[in-house]
Order: sequence, then C-alpha cells, then structure tokens
Amino acid sequence: MSGILLAGVVFVNVAVLRLNLQLDSQTNQRAKLHAQNQALESQLASALASPRIQARAQHDLGLQPADPSTIRYVTP
Repeated sequence: MSGILLAGVVFVNVAVLRLNLQLDSQTNQRAKLHAQNQALESQLASALASPRIQARAQHDLGLQPADPSTIRYVTP
C-alpha cells in the first residue's frame, strides 16, 4: 500500500516539474517577445519622427534639404 502511495507522490512531483519547465520556457519566450516588441516600437518611432522633423524644419525654419549634386568632400 505504501509503495502505491509513494509511486503516486513521485508521479505528481514529476508532473509538477514538467509543468514548471513548460512555464519557465513560456516565460522566457514571453520576455523575448516583449523585448522584440519594444525594439520594433522604437524603430517605428524613429521612422515616423524623421519625416515629421524634416517637415517642421521646412515649415517653421524654412530649411531645405541640400542638393546632393552640390555637395563636395574635402580630402586631406
């Protein structure tokens, strides 16, 4: 009788350990996805900010992008 009880306890412990491993794996995956989402949000904010800044510079300050054909590089 005690052997069956001991086997039951071992079975439950093994099942709990497996569930904990799965939970840990999913927690790690969730953290990675959260970090990827933050990186993508940052990239999106940067991509949206550049045209907005350029439009404000043109409208508020009257600045215009330089003509690439007029740019010269000085070599030492």
